[in-house]
Amino acid sequence: VWHLLSKVYLGQKQDVQALEYAQKAYPIAQKKNAKNYQELAEILAKVYENQNNYKLAYDYYKVFKHMTDSLLNKKNRNTLTRTSMQHAVDKEKDQIQSQNEQTRLLEQQKLQRQRAWTYGIGIGLVLILTFTFIIYRNYQQKNKANLLLSKQKEEILQQKEEITQKQEEI
Repeated sequence: VWHLLSKVYLGQKQDVQALEYAQKAYPIAQKKNAKNYQELAEILAKVYENQNNYKLAYDYYKVFKHMTDSLLNKKNRNTLTRTSMQHAVDKEKDQIQSQNEQTRLLEQQKLQRQRAWTYGIGIGLVLILTFTFIIYRNYQQKNKANLLLSKQKEEILQQKEEITQKQEEI
């Protein structure tokens, strides 16, 4: 609260009140909040500069610059860490995606091989059934032809016997 009041009073050019609240807030911020500590050092530097106390203004300005650099370095380290972690996460994600893609391709190839085997077995069975049917039909036709030939042979033999008997009778 004192930090905010000192900021408001500085903005209103009320240096005495700004100094009073900034001095109260400064030791607390120094222990608890680096950002407020930085801002209070800047407020104190400006107040002392306005009061022509350049030595204290310079001292607080150095604290302000040091804190600014520290916060900037911390922010840069955080950004670098975050970027590094994001890169690691992205790399891991890409590896997982690549592995998933490889697994998917392997599954697809396996499925294609299974289909090829299934189609091959199916075609083989159809060919075997077709050949079996053709052989069976040819066998049946051969039996019919043999049976017909046997009947014709018997008829011819019977006719021959009849002719032979008729010739003997004559």
